[in-house]
Amino acid sequence: MKSLLALLCCFYAGLLWATPSLDSLEAKKARIEANWRIAPAETYALARTLFFESKEVPEMQAWAGNIAGILSASLGMLDSSDWYYQQALVVAKRHEVRETLQKIKMNQGINSNYRGDFKAAALAFYDAIREARVDTNLMLEAYASSNLGFALQRIDLPLQALNYHIKAARLFWSLDQWIPYANELNNLSVLLYEKERDSLSLLAVKQSLRIKLAMGVPNIGANYLNIGNVYMRWNQLDSAEINFSKALESSRAINDLEMLGQSVYSLGWLHVQKEDFTRAKPLLEEALALAELNDQGYSQQKAADLLATTYGNLGLYKQAYLSRLRADALNDSLYAEDDRVEIEALRHSLEEEQLASENALKDVQIAEDALKKEQQQLQLIVLSSALLLSLLVFLAFFLRSRERQKWTQRQAKWEEEKNLLHLRQKHQEEKQRISQDLHDNVGSRLTVLIHQLDATGDAPDLHLAARETLQDLRQAVWLIREESLDARRLVQRLQNQFGRIRDPKMDWEVKIDYDAPLPPHLAMHMLRVVQELINNALKHANAQRIQVQLAFDQKQMRASISDNGRGMEPNQMQSGGGLDGLNERILNVGGTFSWESQVGKGSSFEVLLPIE
Repeated sequence: MKSLLALLCCFYAGLLWATPSLDSLEAKKARIEANWRIAPAETYALARTLFFESKEVPEMQAWAGNIAGILSASLGMLDSSDWYYQQALVVAKRHEVRETLQKIKMNQGINSNYRGDFKAAALAFYDAIREARVDTNLMLEAYASSNLGFALQRIDLPLQALNYHIKAARLFWSLDQWIPYANELNNLSVLLYEKERDSLSLLAVKQSLRIKLAMGVPNIGANYLNIGNVYMRWNQLDSAEINFSKALESSRAINDLEMLGQSVYSLGWLHVQKEDFTRAKPLLEEALALAELNDQGYSQQKAADLLATTYGNLGLYKQAYLSRLRADALNDSLYAEDDRVEIEALRHSLEEEQLASENALKDVQIAEDALKKEQQQLQLIVLSSALLLSLLVFLAFFLRSRERQKWTQRQAKWEEEKNLLHLRQKHQEEKQRISQDLHDNVGSRLTVLIHQLDATGDAPDLHLAARETLQDLRQAVWLIREESLDARRLVQRLQNQFGRIRDPKMDWEVKIDYDAPLPPHLAMHMLRVVQELINNALKHANAQRIQVQLAFDQKQMRASISDNGRGMEPNQMQSGGGLDGLNERILNVGGTFSWESQVGKGSSFEVLLPIE
């Protein structure tokens, strides 16, 4: 019995000796936290050791596996990094280590981005966003949204990418994370450039550059690269070359191989545009080599494609042919049909999950509306608070000035209408006074004269002239008093005035398509003209038959008078004083007057008066 107890004691002592204490694990974790960013190679071994030693502490094991995955990825060991992430993910899920779980999912997406597998990256980032929303981890959600936007951009889903970059920018802004916010402005600039919104793209990237320069951030190559791309599209090649060169200098200074490859490619592309293929060739060859070193299939395809064009223009046809074959092979591998199917499926899954709606068509519409709203808010994101305040002050001043101007115009219009109404009243009063004076004075006197002539029975011609004069006076008084006159009343007045209208030798025809009020002055002119023409036919042409046609429509008044009188020679018509007077009267009101006549065959006249 004693020997058995001694054996058990030895066993437990060995177990305690073999299992590291919690204090030693915490010490290793502290060393890793202090050194993993500045000495990744040395810290990687320590993180790997901590991962295997901390099996009894799940939170620490998940944390160590995540760090080991990050460090192995930074050292170029992506397969090893994937293994650590997967093992740490299992531990984090099993023991509900929420924060580490979210970080692992995002880091898995970053690894997929490095490999160029942007579909898998997008799914991983989307999982990270969902996990972050569960715990309201805004910082992690912002970073995951930014990376998801990048992945969606690479798989040719620009609208979804723009949506997630805007969300990331808003989250960084709310968290006062200025450097990530500046990076998101730069990402938005790229997407706006692809949507050909060049002015907004330039505004966003310059604002991003100002923030980075103010905070002393050395990684500004991407900003200069995006500025150069905008100038390239605007065909400002000198400005583009300056910014591409600055991007190249910045990338070399911090040894950013990926940005260096893009900068070298952009400079080579610029020289191709200038048709300077000699300078473009070494730059594009360097860009292709850097893309191969960084394992960037998309960048390799672009560089190989442009190199084929450059070799061809330099007469290096064999190299051009080989480069073209390589570009086509890369393009086929990047854009295979099965990838297209997976991308489309990914797009549908993202839209359905994001909008959370049962109706797919309605969800798409809601997504488009939300995207438009986000685009409208983009200016608020990229503009500084000072510019926004200035804009609001200017807008308030402009609206106030505009409102004052409208009020002044309305007051002036009211005054003008008031004055016009007053003038109309005065004019009407004056017309009434004149008509009353004519009726009371001249009319009374003519009436007395007619009665005297009736009493004496002498001078029948004078008696007839007096009655016609009285009729003309009454017609003038009637026209002065009338403010408006329709076509039917005008015809009635004409019938009343010409007592001879019922004579068998007079044909009378009226066509009325327009029964609205006529301008009194036009009615008076038409009445006078018709009166004069009928009197001429009766008194001077010795006509045996007269035809009168009146027509009214919305645009004009038309009168046609023809007779079978003795007619006139053309030279007599041109020099006729009466016709000249009528013509002048009609021209003064914008009308036209035409006539035809032959000796012995009568005359015809046509009058057109426009209704204003």
